[in-house]
Order: sequence, then structure tokens, then C-alpha cells
Amino acid sequence: SEEKAHYAGVGGSVVMPVVVMPQRNRVLLCQCESRVGAEVFEEVLDAGWEGCILIFKRMRDAVRAQALERGKQSTIVT
Repeated sequence: SEEKAHYAGVGGSVVMPVVVMPQRNRVLLCQCESRVGAEVFEEVLDAGWEGCILIFKRMRDAVRAQALERGKQSTIVT
């Protein structure tokens, strides 16, 4: 679209912090620092959502792996 072409021409940066609660499938915070139209807003929000979900899954997996490792260590009798 014309709006997307405009942002691509000016460096393509839109600042939008996004905070989500993945377990409830909810956006808790979305603060757009740039003036954008609905199409760009939705695209940036979707990208923020996907990034938050990716980080959540990685952190969840790391915590589970750490818990499993600690559980294995506590069952070893020395």
C-alpha cells in the first residue's frame, strides 16, 4: 500500500512496545510511538505479538529444562 511504501522509504521504523499474556491470549500493553495508519499498526502489532510469543516459549522451555536438571541432581545420592 501507499502507507507501507512511505515507511519503507523513511527507514521503515515504527516504535511500538508490546506486552502480552500468552496464557490468556491477551495484549496487556501496546503503545505506538509513531503516527501510523491502521494497516501498518496491525502489521506491527502482529509482529510484536509473534516476537513476544517466541520469547515466552523460549523462556518457558529454559525454565522447564532447569527444573528438570535440578530434579535430577536432587535424586542423586552421594
